Amino acid sequence: MSTAKTPEQQLPVAKKNYSQLPHQILMPKNIAIEESILGQILIDTSAFKIANRVLNSDSFYKEPHVTVWKAFVVLNNKTQPIDLITVTEQINKTGLLIDAPKLDASKLEGKKLSLAEKRKRSKLLKFGITSFGLVEFTNRVASAANIEYHCRILYQLQMRRDAISTAYELLKKSADMTEDIFDTYDSVAKNLRSKNPQNVLTYKSMNQTMIDGAKEPPAKRLCGSLLHENTLAIIFAGAGTGKTIFSTQVGDVLSRGTNLFGNKDFYNSAKEKKVLLFDFEMEESEVFQRYKRGDSNAEVNGFEWHKNFFRCGINPNFIDFEDADTLITNEIQLQIEEQKPNIVILDNITYISSESSDTKMATKTMKKLLAIQKTSGNNLSIIVIAHTPKRDPSLPIELRHLAGAAAFANFAKNIIAISKSKLDPSMRYIKQLKNRQDIEMYQEENVIVCGVNKSDSGRLEYEFLKYGREANHLMTPDFKEQEFDVLTDCLTRHKKGESWRSLADHVKMEYGITMTHTTVMRKVKEFAFNELTGISELDKPEKPKAKTSKKKPKPKKV
Repeated sequence: MSTAKTPEQQLPVAKKNYSQLPHQILMPKNIAIEESILGQILIDTSAFKIANRVLNSDSFYKEPHVTVWKAFVVLNNKTQPIDLITVTEQINKTGLLIDAPKLDASKLEGKKLSLAEKRKRSKLLKFGITSFGLVEFTNRVASAANIEYHCRILYQLQMRRDAISTAYELLKKSADMTEDIFDTYDSVAKNLRSKNPQNVLTYKSMNQTMIDGAKEPPAKRLCGSLLHENTLAIIFAGAGTGKTIFSTQVGDVLSRGTNLFGNKDFYNSAKEKKVLLFDFEMEESEVFQRYKRGDSNAEVNGFEWHKNFFRCGINPNFIDFEDADTLITNEIQLQIEEQKPNIVILDNITYISSESSDTKMATKTMKKLLAIQKTSGNNLSIIVIAHTPKRDPSLPIELRHLAGAAAFANFAKNIIAISKSKLDPSMRYIKQLKNRQDIEMYQEENVIVCGVNKSDSGRLEYEFLKYGREANHLMTPDFKEQEFDVLTDCLTRHKKGESWRSLADHVKMEYGITMTHTTVMRKVKEFAFNELTGISELDKPEKPKAKTSKKKPKPKKV
């Protein structure tokens, strides 16, 4: 029978040995923070996920604390809960749970211990911990909300200890003439290469991924399949479409815990949520004019919002527009950390990423927002309002019409587009372009058709009318109106080497006009010739119709 010990039964061994250092050097440590972190994890199992991203066993200076941390790791790997009972049992399995019989010196009088027993007792005295000691950890917890900050402090202390140890080794090896100085430098560079406590990547098997994924609760629907909890969503539309009206309406219903449009198809499965609107579009007077009842400017005639709905606007005294992008983004993060909202609406992304059509700038902005959303720990959903450049209203709205589409689309889980309808000036249709968390129900054949009206309560809102086909709301393409732009575009592209077939595909995709490649070639060549001669095809006078000669009737014979 094998006597090999399983990993959880093996005694912990300190990886870092600071005993070689001179006694004058006091190693940086904070025992109180170590105890507080261990206590927070014993109280709240979810705290281990946060701590495990930053800390490891070397982060703890006191040996019994290393024992407790390793018990956490074993239980987590077994997908077992972490609490006082399970941790006590796990430490007991390793033989490091101290109780009175194990340390009763009277029982050892006159008894000769073997070398193995002496080593075991020595390990127990160094790494062991009592049940009472575990309970005491929970009494050291000051605030469970700051565990990530506490972990960072502990990690920095670990880095300082490692730096001191490495520096002392460098001192000794540099003075030792038998050591290769180049190897010494390489060793120091390797040891001092600090690891960022927030790992960019996680490594685990697909089976473990399935196990961990099953533990995560599914994201709740907030507006039917349009929006969900714990997501980064984008709503975009052209100027004057009413994207601000729609996003504010979404924020209002989420703050009340009600359904969008008052329709069960867009049901809200969550309770009332704290909503924070970052409004970079309108001033306070404009907000009041938009959401007041009737023509009176009396304060009592304003629409009454829910107590959970808050707004952040631009400070009128703010004038540093040169660094506005960075300053506003940092303040958004600060407000989210302080106010702890469940829903954040950013209206409009161009205010914090003025070059949203620039891929690099847009990517940087979206990464920052995604980091804020993931680290909030509050099932935070961020709704970003974006715009679309001028597009052909006769074509279906697509992802490519979103400014900075490639960068924005990659990071968002939900993307919603809004467009005007040709049927009525106040009519809009809403279309889903991306939904990573649910079924895409509202596509070309089933868009949401709404009218923009003002309710009796004073709220300017979208009113659900029906479902419909997007094609019914698109403008009819008119080639004559676009001919100059189309032919100029094709001529420029052909000079760069594009084939006529490629240009025919481009015209169909970009302008919604179907032409054969030979027709494109003929029209572009005619256009190019007229450009050289200074005559525009559009300015040519119409050719007079040829007169048809009528034959005189022959005189009738009498």
